[in-house]
Parts: sequence; structure tokens; C-alpha cells
Amino acid sequence: MLKFIQMLSVNPSSQVCLRVQFDEAEKVRMKKETLRLETKQTRQMTELKTKNEAILKELDQVYVSLMVI
Repeated sequence: MLKFIQMLSVNPSSQVCLRVQFDEAEKVRMKKETLRLETKQTRQMTELKTKNEAILKELDQVYVSLMVI
């Protein structure tokens, strides 16, 4: 909050400079957040594929065991 109050009291050219700094910092933050979410989604997709394969194998074994009976 203090930073915001200080920003209001500076001259317009300083406000522009602060705005540019903020925009750059926001771009970096958004890139990091996007990368974090993409990594998380990739990991989740891999886990789901692994679980899916395990379930399919289990179902196949159940099917084979029912065919023997």
C-alpha cells in the first residue's frame, strides 16, 4: 500500500517508468506461471495414462480369467 501511495506522489515520467517495470515483472511472472501449469498438466497426463494402462491390463486379465471358466 505504501508503494502505491508513493507512486501517486511521483512525477508522471516516473509513473511511466514504474508502469514499464511493473509490466515487465508481470510478463515474467505470467511466463513462470504458465510454465508451472504446463509442467503440472504434463505430469498429471502422464499419471493418468499410466493408471489407464494399468486398469486396461487388469481388465484384460479379468476377461481372460472369465474366458477360462
